[in-house]
Amino acid sequence: MKRILDQIELFLLIFTVFMLPIHIKITSLTIGALFVISLLKVDNYKSFLNLFKSFKFYILISPLIASILGLLNTEYIPEAKSQVEIVLSLAVFPFIFTSFSNNQIPKKI
Repeated sequence: MKRILDQIELFLLIFTVFMLPIHIKITSLTIGALFVISLLKVDNYKSFLNLFKSFKFYILISPLIASILGLLNTEYIPEAKSQVEIVLSLAVFPFIFTSFSNNQIPKKI
């Protein structure tokens, strides 16, 4: 099962990279799928705990925190929500990168 998840993760990561300039909605779906796969792999949990102890994680999510604080001070809520959704992927990428670093496929691209 772990090998299958590793292969799916590698495919989705490559697919995301190639689809990024073409269609952003498809890319959002693949980023969500990569996040779910990273949570399904039990071996990643120890790395996730170490991630929360790292200052790099907090640097990556600081734009998200700034966007949420800006959401409190806005008059046009729908536009602000869409901006928060765009920045939300920054909170997901550290989990995806940590999961990919634990991937057991010998020849990663």
